[in-house]
Amino acid sequence: MTLYFSLLLIGAAMLLYSNSNTMKKQKISAIKKDQKTKAENEINLMNLASLKGESLKDRILIRLNGVFSQLGKKGLIQAAIGIVIISIAMSYVVGAYLALGFTSGIAALTVTPFVAALILFRFLLARRKKQFEASFPDAINLMTSAISSGESVMQAIQFVGGRLDSIVGQEFKWVGQRLQIGESPDDVFRRSCQNCPYKSYRFFIITLRANMIRGGQLKEVMTRLNRVLFDARSVEKKTNAMTSEARLSAKIVGAIPFVFLFGMQYMSPENFDFVLRDPNGRVILYYLLGSETIGMGIIWLLIRGIR
Repeated sequence: MTLYFSLLLIGAAMLLYSNSNTMKKQKISAIKKDQKTKAENEINLMNLASLKGESLKDRILIRLNGVFSQLGKKGLIQAAIGIVIISIAMSYVVGAYLALGFTSGIAALTVTPFVAALILFRFLLARRKKQFEASFPDAINLMTSAISSGESVMQAIQFVGGRLDSIVGQEFKWVGQRLQIGESPDDVFRRSCQNCPYKSYRFFIITLRANMIRGGQLKEVMTRLNRVLFDARSVEKKTNAMTSEARLSAKIVGAIPFVFLFGMQYMSPENFDFVLRDPNGRVILYYLLGSETIGMGIIWLLIRGIR
């Protein structure tokens, strides 16, 4: 009897122990789930993708809008004239100079405007980014000074927008005006990130957004951000200085075959006609173009990897 009673007590104790472990696991699971939910909320609070909010079509339209705003009406007319001139020149070269016929000239006239527009588009985007990154640290300095003097975030943004006439100043001025009339900060910041899709600016917007919602020492964060931007610019300048010789050598080596081909037109017209107009000689021309493209692509990838 005593044995049975002991076994019953042991079984009850094991059952209670098992239930307690189950309850602990459930409680731990609930705590982890709650922590995960809070972490996800914090991530959503500072999620870079939520600020971007753009598809491929949106990115193209946003960048086109940035280029058009940079060019202005006069610049757009000049760009259109330049594209037409380049297209006509390329059509003449392909159709007449290379003697590929009228059909190839028409094809070049159709394709060249898109190529010229793409080159111009990328050039303007790169120039706009360079102008933005050159004046953005000044905006951070001005905003840090305004915040240190006791101004609010919105007043500091308006102060920067009124002091700078660059692309950064125009963007800060637009953000300050939108916030002043009562628009949602999330919507304003999202559209601002779309207008200026640069990493440093998005990180700055995330910092502002988190500070406006959760609070914190914005002055210290802005000072650190300014230091990070300064260090990044220093590293970029050092990288450009270290790779300048390699980039110049690559440009010279890439230009030598075309300069030699152009000079061969006068030094050896027979060989020049053979390379450009004879079907067997065009194999050499295609090899030249292909090898130059592959070589310059490899050099570009190497330099980009260093940066």
